[in-house]
Amino acid sequence: MGIGGPKKDMAVLMTLNHNGQAITLSKQLNEKGVKDGASLAALIKKERANTPSLRPFPPVTHAMWLNYWLASIGVNPLTEVKNITVPPPQMVANMRVGNMDGYCVGEPWGARAIHDKIGFTVLPHRKYGRTIQRKCSAPLRSSCRNIRTPRAP
Repeated sequence: MGIGGPKKDMAVLMTLNHNGQAITLSKQLNEKGVKDGASLAALIKKERANTPSLRPFPPVTHAMWLNYWLASIGVNPLTEVKNITVPPPQMVANMRVGNMDGYCVGEPWGARAIHDKIGFTVLPHRKYGRTIQRKCSAPLRSSCRNIRTPRAP
C-alpha cells in the first residue's frame, strides 16, 4: 500500500467522495478579468507575478489535479505560481485575508468561498472530464473471501 509498497489486490467496498473537488480562485482575480483557465494564464504571463495557489499536502490528488490543470493552460505549476501548503479547513480564511489567490480541494471549501463572496469556482471536477473516487473503504481482497452480499429481492 502507498507509493512503492508491495502490490496487493484490494476490494473497494464503499466510496465516500465522488467528484467533489473544485479549483476555486479569488474574487480579486475575477475582478482582474479571470473567468477561466485561458484568462488566468494570460494574467500570469502579463503580470509576471507569482500568483499563489493554495493546496493541501503535496502527495494528494488535489495537488496533482491543480498542477495538471495549470500545465494544461500553459502555466508552469512549479515556477509560475507560488505553492504553499495549508490544511483544507484553513484555506478559506487564508483566501479571505489575501494570503493566496486560489486552491484546489474537496467540498465544502469551494462552496464556502462562494458563500462568503471571496471566491468563485473556475473548474468543478465534474467538468474536468475524469471520474475520481476518493476516500474509499478498501480492505485487502483476501480478507473479503467469506463476505456474502445479499441479493436484491
